[in-house]
Amino acid sequence: EADELVMVNNISLPQQPAAASRLRVMTFALLLQLAANHKRLPTEDDVIEVAIDGGSDIHECFHETLDGWLAFAIRDQIAVAHEYVLQEINAELETRGSGLVDSAEIIGTLLSREDELASALQDLGLMRAGEALNDLTFAEISDRVIQLSSKEISGRSGLTRWRQGIDELQLIRILQKKTTRAGVLGVLPVAWLLAVRRLDEGETENLPAQLLSVQGRSRIGVEQVVIPALATFIQDKARLKDVAAELALRTVYQHLQIAWARFGQDPKKLVAVISSDGRNWAFRNKFYAGRTASRISQAVGWLEQLGLVDASGITETGRKRLDGILNNADPGGAE
Repeated sequence: EADELVMVNNISLPQQPAAASRLRVMTFALLLQLAANHKRLPTEDDVIEVAIDGGSDIHECFHETLDGWLAFAIRDQIAVAHEYVLQEINAELETRGSGLVDSAEIIGTLLSREDELASALQDLGLMRAGEALNDLTFAEISDRVIQLSSKEISGRSGLTRWRQGIDELQLIRILQKKTTRAGVLGVLPVAWLLAVRRLDEGETENLPAQLLSVQGRSRIGVEQVVIPALATFIQDKARLKDVAAELALRTVYQHLQIAWARFGQDPKKLVAVISSDGRNWAFRNKFYAGRTASRISQAVGWLEQLGLVDASGITETGRKRLDGILNNADPGGAE
């Protein structure tokens, strides 16, 4: 049995992975490294945290992998922000019964809960106590995002990193707080700003940067949708609340567009949680927001089955496997 396990490890986690399997193998190696560092089973947030950091204190052979996971985190925070806005809109519609309601009334009701919006923005460090939300412009929020992402700036693979300040994991955790509620409408514009801040516009040909614009307009690509929209908001001197309202509308119509596209492929499956008649909406089904499936937990479970990690972190077998991968890694292969 031990020999069979070694054989499976050699096949699944080769110490000199082929180019086609390199990214997969290096993600598993990263999980082994994180298990060793934390002396416990690694989590998805551990991966995202080190991706945001850029791997300043681990082997540079992980850089390419970390850049890919940072791109994932950027896309994830946009998706999560939209999902939580959809959840709030849907919950408000549910309180109105089964009839159609003007979309402007629903969004206006949510944006009137200014204490919740202000609290979320203050948690992000983007609003000061006593400031009037109605007077806050989108350009001011944009400037504050830049201020909070300007310490020790560095770039790699078309993506920008900084030390401390605001980041994707912080934003997602605020979205997930039960007390944020309608505040998610104020966080969504920040998610868009953060995505643009991450993109090094002069290096967009790198694969991680390209991942931010996959499927273009149909999936809110950063280059095709986010950058032009934000430029217009700033040029028009829009208030933050007006931008929040616009992006809330986009959230619902994006959801409906995807739902109808899937319905066209399979008439038995209508996944829309909201019904729409022009600018009027009606509650259809409950909706629960969540994060994009990363499959990190499944990968960790698989490493457990192979005897490479356990509740105390990396095992002796896992350490030998990790050392073999690192010893054979090309130090400059990530660059």
